[in-house]
Amino acid sequence: MIAVVFCPAGMENGSSRNPPSVMGLEYRSIKYLAMREPGEKMATPSAAAASERRQATILFADIAGFTALSETLDPEEVTAIVNAFYAIARRVIVSHGGTVDKFIGDSVMALFGVPIALEQAPRKAIEAAIELMAEFRTFSSERAGGPPLELHIGINSGTVVSGGMGSEGNKDFTVIGDAVNLASRLEGVAKAGQIIVGPLTWRYEREHFRFAEGKPVTVKG
Repeated sequence: MIAVVFCPAGMENGSSRNPPSVMGLEYRSIKYLAMREPGEKMATPSAAAASERRQATILFADIAGFTALSETLDPEEVTAIVNAFYAIARRVIVSHGGTVDKFIGDSVMALFGVPIALEQAPRKAIEAAIELMAEFRTFSSERAGGPPLELHIGINSGTVVSGGMGSEGNKDFTVIGDAVNLASRLEGVAKAGQIIVGPLTWRYEREHFRFAEGKPVTVKG
């Protein structure tokens, strides 16, 4: 069972001043999108691209409790787990039309709808999150020994500024803005095995996924 929850308000001290409540979802029927054909090239964003405002959906995923767990594992095992997570995340995200923005430690940031235009970006981000969670559970169950591993994921949609960020001669394509910050905060609030989506993502997809009321949470900005 994969729990997906809805956060209908924004961050404290952010654009929305109301503490968000949470709605829970159990989503059992997963629709998988076709993988790209072998050898098909993906468009890659240019770090030199001019900054522009775009609508996007942002996904953050992280291995729950991995910092503490890594202190009990050999460095080789830590590296193997993180590399397996990276491989699963990249494949799943790309298969749903998303772009991996960056890997940071044991976490990934992915973009849907930017830099490549994508219809139904919020829906595809949620479906990617569900598949990513399921595939990582399969990987965890097939490991020899050790405690089970889980992800926690945050997803949010909204306006971002996209383009090359950094100093002259050392720029990388990425996105910034409140929508990105909230996605990161939601990932931090999510429990192991849980996906939390922000208000605009829920508004777009409330007819496609089944939501049920959950406990209120407060997300600080």
